[in-house]
Amino acid sequence: MSTDAVDPVDGRAVSTEGLTSGLLGRRRELALIDAALERFIAGGQPRVVVSGEPGIGKSALLDTLASRAVARGLRVVRGAGDLLGRDEPFGLLHDTFDPALAPFEELLREQLGPARIATLAEALPSLVGAEGDVARAERGPALHRVLAKALEHVAAAEGAVVVVIDDAQWADEESLAVIAQLARRAPQRVLPVLAHRSGAVPDLLTRAIGLASSAGEVVHLGLEPLETEAALRLLGGIAPELARELLHESGGNPFFLTQLAGDARGEEGARANLRAALVGELSALSDDARALVRAAAVLGDPFDPGVAGEVAQLASHQAALQELVAAELVRPTERPDRWIFRRPVVARLVRDWAGDAWCIAAHERAAHALAAVAAPLPEQARHVERWARPGDEEAAGLLARAAAEALDREPLTAARWLGIALRVLGTDGSPAERVNLLLRSAVALDAGGAGDDAARVPLTEAAELLPTVPEDARAAALAPLAQVESVLGRYPETGWLLQQMSPADTAELHLRIAATNLHANDWEAVARSAALALDAGGEGAGSIRVAATALLSVAECQLGDLAAAHEMFAESERAAAAETSLIEHPEALGYLVMAANELDRYATAVAYAEQLLEAGRGSGQDVFVVPALTGLALNCTRLGDLARAESAAREAVEVAAELRDPFSTMFANEYCAIVAIERGEVEDAVAHAELAVQQRSRVPSGVLSELAACALGRAWLAAGDPERAIEVLLSVGGVELRGLAPTLRPSIARAVVEAQLAAGDLAAAREWSERCTAMAAAVGSASAAPTAALSRALVLLEDGDGATAHAAAEQAAAGFEALGRRLDAAHADALLGRALVLEGMRDDGIARLRGAHETLAAAGAGRRREEVAGALRQLGLRVPRGRRALPRPQRGPAALSRREREITALVASGSTNRQIAAELVISEKTVESHLGRIFTKLGVRTRTAAALELARADDEA
Repeated sequence: MSTDAVDPVDGRAVSTEGLTSGLLGRRRELALIDAALERFIAGGQPRVVVSGEPGIGKSALLDTLASRAVARGLRVVRGAGDLLGRDEPFGLLHDTFDPALAPFEELLREQLGPARIATLAEALPSLVGAEGDVARAERGPALHRVLAKALEHVAAAEGAVVVVIDDAQWADEESLAVIAQLARRAPQRVLPVLAHRSGAVPDLLTRAIGLASSAGEVVHLGLEPLETEAALRLLGGIAPELARELLHESGGNPFFLTQLAGDARGEEGARANLRAALVGELSALSDDARALVRAAAVLGDPFDPGVAGEVAQLASHQAALQELVAAELVRPTERPDRWIFRRPVVARLVRDWAGDAWCIAAHERAAHALAAVAAPLPEQARHVERWARPGDEEAAGLLARAAAEALDREPLTAARWLGIALRVLGTDGSPAERVNLLLRSAVALDAGGAGDDAARVPLTEAAELLPTVPEDARAAALAPLAQVESVLGRYPETGWLLQQMSPADTAELHLRIAATNLHANDWEAVARSAALALDAGGEGAGSIRVAATALLSVAECQLGDLAAAHEMFAESERAAAAETSLIEHPEALGYLVMAANELDRYATAVAYAEQLLEAGRGSGQDVFVVPALTGLALNCTRLGDLARAESAAREAVEVAAELRDPFSTMFANEYCAIVAIERGEVEDAVAHAELAVQQRSRVPSGVLSELAACALGRAWLAAGDPERAIEVLLSVGGVELRGLAPTLRPSIARAVVEAQLAAGDLAAAREWSERCTAMAAAVGSASAAPTAALSRALVLLEDGDGATAHAAAEQAAAGFEALGRRLDAAHADALLGRALVLEGMRDDGIARLRGAHETLAAAGAGRRREEVAGALRQLGLRVPRGRRALPRPQRGPAALSRREREITALVASGSTNRQIAAELVISEKTVESHLGRIFTKLGVRTRTAAALELARADDEA
């Protein structure tokens, strides 16, 4: 049968030969195949059913199965369904069995007799001519019986037969009836092997496989995407960043991954292969389904099927959507109104196939459809940018407003939209408006790390245009112009601008510059800019004074002047107490949380984080909710309240997912990893840390983005891979840890000490302990000294020096206890216990170890608890093994987060979405997102059912 497909755009035949990819990462499937073959040879009657999405490797697996069957002396008969040949009666049977049975013509004539030969002739005319005739209704069952007998005779002559049918979903109706019978009642010494696309198997075959499965004789092999290790073998020679991108785009599908990798390497034909594979799938769709899938691809993942139907200009989209689902081109998400493509690359291929002209028109229809439902501006802008025409002021205005919303989350996207808005307006627009857009573009380019040269292009044009701007509009342009000039180091040019600005604008400008310098790890510049903001704001600007003094406190901590840091923080707290509307200034609260962190005032940091959370929710600015929650997670972890820390970290991940902001996603997952490490949930820790590092590549590099790598390094250490932990931790600036804020360096150096000891390198651990001590002395913070003492105790214990280790551990325990850091104090107590045992004071040492174990167990600190339990067991003591922390379930009431349970409870009370939003101080859109996840986790479709399910679970508890 032909394997060509028809291009649904122009009707041309497109070859799909050579599109199968190699077999990788299928050890489990191959083991099951070997077991089935051995069972078959031993006289069993297994059947093998292989399923999976297009390109997942079904055909490659069948190739391997066939070769292993032949190697065992079995006869293999192969055939495959054909999309274009489904209307040919008995076509699949003819292609599969005619050549296989032809050599046995005389034997079959003799054994089967004329009547059965006539029945066989219906499907295999070239084998036995056209003898006899059987009514169409009788063909399936009758032919199955005859074919089964024929195969049994061939098996008797050859030993045994393996019948392999690929792409069973494309079998013609007559052949399908026979194949289904073979699957249900396999002849003696015949092994049926069927492969089909998941979700596309005909009902008749499904029923037959189900009946066979009830006898326990079916081996189901549902192929999943490749795991990372196997996928990387297809990406040899490709840069890591591009490899990660290709892994995401392909979703681990081996065919897509192979062709994308080939295209990345410049291999001829790879891109054509991708298109041919897509054409093969689209050929089977109706016109409406093709229109809908093109519209969905233009909208991008995730898409709203209703909006896609409007873009596709369909009267109704439901039938077409179901067709796309059946073809496994699209899949539902947790939200009922949001769908995604099977793999990201599929959407791109569909857009390429649709063509630029069609897509541009579709983007315009999409923009209008999204505007009609008041979709978020950034969502609309992604379509407006593709079709906006010169002179369209409305389109330019929308792009500018969308850029303002995207600036904090996606600065380079904001810069692109501003550039398009400038191009749409042209040079005929008002100078004031053009200057405003140019300045915002420069700010966005600088924030996105595009480089000084890129930011100076719009900046220079803005400076040249500024004299032409009317005086009343010129003031609004001064602050952003001065900000960019200052950040780019053009201080002489900034001076004349500052003289024309109001004190409040000047203070705000210096605060923004200080924040930029903070990210760049330039603490002297932070202190300088914060001091300038303080001077410019004067005594009257309360929120500016709070922010400036808090930033000064942070900077002095990093510069090692603790007295000045405490003085500035006290001034910041006085200003905060006097400011009645501080909750309206979340930035200032954020700096207070940061300063309290640096000064080791964890309870104070928690209190300010709670205020920041209230401010973010009260103002509807979710961008402040994530730092508030991560601040809670960090400081509650330090205080040993892991239950609250975990709740805050998980909620931060949920909020970040709604924001789709790489910074928020990075921080949320980073702190989820930190909490998971302490709880001993190492798999969760590594997973969250890897997600944080993935986002790290999407944000400007700086001191904050390096924290993700620290979390990943600690996670690998907890997971028992110290070599990888060391590699990751040293990636933040080598042995000096230059990429980190000075106050963080001692704790990371301590982690490297632990990793070096776990790797068995005592000399390296000793060197890092000395570095940790030097780093702690440089900052002098309250937590630095016990951190360094703990690292020394670790090394001294390994060196067998109990007395000196005793002193270091005692210092660490006392220091951490004074700060309220229960978990670190317990860790130090455990080291002190080990030191006492080394000194010969066994009973005292055991008492210390037991006390540490009780503290860690009560806090749920699974990782350290097990370390202490191991030390006690080595001393011959029996310690019950703590229950291993289980990952949060994916389904059922236990899968709900704290916030999801709150919302479900309010639903049960009869509250509407608007009332819930008001009660919890969140947006209605956020409520809708939560409800979508709640429905999915509980397996329900209505609000009432969700409330009942949660009530039932609470009753059972």
